[in-house]
Amino acid sequence: MEYLTGVKPKETKEISELLEQAEAGAKVKVNGAVHTIRDMGTVAFVILRKREGLLQCVYEEGSADFELKDMKEAATVEVEGILEENEKAPNGIEIRMESVKILSEPEDEMMPLAISKWKLNTSLEAKLNYRSISLRNIRERAKFRIQEGLTRAFRDFLYSQEFTEIHTPKIGAKGAEGGANIFKLEYFHRPAVLAQSPQFYKQMMVGVFDRVFETAPVFRAEKHNTKRHLNEYTSLDFEMGYIDGFEDIMAMETGFLQYAMELLKKDYARELKVLGVELPDVSKIPAVKFADIKEIVAERKANGEFKNLKDFIERMSGKDINKRTIENFIKSGAFDELGGTRKQFMVIYVQILDQVNREKKNSMTGQMSLFDIVGEEQKSEFDIPLPNVGEYEKSTKLAFEKEVLGIYLSGHPMEEYEEQWRKGISKTTQDFQFDEELGFSRVRDGATEIIGGIIAGKTIKYTKNNKTMAFLLLEDLFGTVEVIVFPGEYERYHTLLNEDEKVFITGRANVEEDKNGKIICEQITSFDSVKRELWLQFSTKEEFEAKEQELYGKLHDSDGRDSVVIYISSIKAMKRLPNNYNICINQEIVNNLTNFLGENNVKVVEKSIEKRA
Repeated sequence: MEYLTGVKPKETKEISELLEQAEAGAKVKVNGAVHTIRDMGTVAFVILRKREGLLQCVYEEGSADFELKDMKEAATVEVEGILEENEKAPNGIEIRMESVKILSEPEDEMMPLAISKWKLNTSLEAKLNYRSISLRNIRERAKFRIQEGLTRAFRDFLYSQEFTEIHTPKIGAKGAEGGANIFKLEYFHRPAVLAQSPQFYKQMMVGVFDRVFETAPVFRAEKHNTKRHLNEYTSLDFEMGYIDGFEDIMAMETGFLQYAMELLKKDYARELKVLGVELPDVSKIPAVKFADIKEIVAERKANGEFKNLKDFIERMSGKDINKRTIENFIKSGAFDELGGTRKQFMVIYVQILDQVNREKKNSMTGQMSLFDIVGEEQKSEFDIPLPNVGEYEKSTKLAFEKEVLGIYLSGHPMEEYEEQWRKGISKTTQDFQFDEELGFSRVRDGATEIIGGIIAGKTIKYTKNNKTMAFLLLEDLFGTVEVIVFPGEYERYHTLLNEDEKVFITGRANVEEDKNGKIICEQITSFDSVKRELWLQFSTKEEFEAKEQELYGKLHDSDGRDSVVIYISSIKAMKRLPNNYNICINQEIVNNLTNFLGENNVKVVEKSIEKRA
């Protein structure tokens, strides 16, 4: 008698096995569904669809023991042939076909949907009517793989944190929580509802296992696909006991997000690429304790608005508000209405904290200070004055906001460069985005374009020859676009490829069907290296001569590549100052000259970037 011993080894190979185990020139056997056939005459490309993606097979007349006409799209087949490397093929491999075995064929010659297209350009109704077919489309099924990845990450991470998986009833007598409509049904002549949440069961099971979770469908009797809810979706729920505070929950959620993003990058990179999805950076998620916010709001409600920074620190003294919290509040702009600048607050807040703590300590020990015996009107004289340090540059303020909040709040780093940016570009990042309504992007494949913006992300890769290349994420006022920098350009421009660097990129547009476009870098130019002109207007020649020496004095301390042009409006004459008078145009010198000559007499003229051969 024979016994089954477990998983039966198969002779046919999966794509991952071909990549890991098989060598070029080896004879292999694979099975799959015929995704599409591209007949080129004596040669044809037969693309098989397998669970891991697409596999290219090559048919050549005289080299195979079957005829191409015997194969049909959507048929399932078993193919034998020789494995070869081909970097242009999906996954970098292909099979030279020698023989084929037809396992099944579609009943109809024509499929109701063109699933081999990159995107199914059809209605949702048609997709749902032919769901078993539409999901065979590469982009459609990629969504389900990402869903699998998130659910898998949730399970794996919580198992690693010693959670127990539970399964709760989905038919009950009543809803678990308010805020959502419930599906009602009759269950053996008694009223029942579909579960809208496992909340009650989770809380009950915490008393059993301490830490529990569930991945399961939940139902809400509301219109499908609204901003608020889907009518049915998979809920990822966890509940944990013996916590010290809400921070424990926040930490667990953060840990899951970090684990999930890494898993998607590692095991679902193919699907992310197909869908054009860019994962968020969750390595550093800003957080403010809920208890801190409650205390601040309660204090403000009880005793009125905070008057200044010292008033805030004094009134919140003794509560769980530490230096890091105050610093983050300053950086985010939360104290902008308290009568000072962010730079002033950053310089002085530690001194104020020390002063308040010292006064509190003295009070607790019964010690009196001069501060205690003076009148209320004199106490302000003992306050630490705000230092005369001005304010941070806008770029620094925005960098702080991005650091603390993860977003730019009060503006965008590109705003002050908008005129220069618009002068230098031929397309914006928005032009590279695939327009769902139009069915295409506004940039033409292969066209030479100039884009500009700030480098928001950089990923380094190495070629087979161990040469360095980079993938950049360039951000402008409209969005982002991916920039591919090949080894030659990387070597030439690597000093400019830093995050937060503002650059113009000249390159060739790479636009694929139904995808956001990219740009292949050919030239990189720093914003700072693009020449500008500073035009200074005088009414008459006499006015210029009267102010000439003082003007030269104001230009003397600025050294740069930007030229200065004098314009006499009465005679419509211009004079470009010699190169030794070139300056570096910045806000400080513009403000200085504006105060000297008047706002209407100072103008910065942006020049187009110079294209290099």
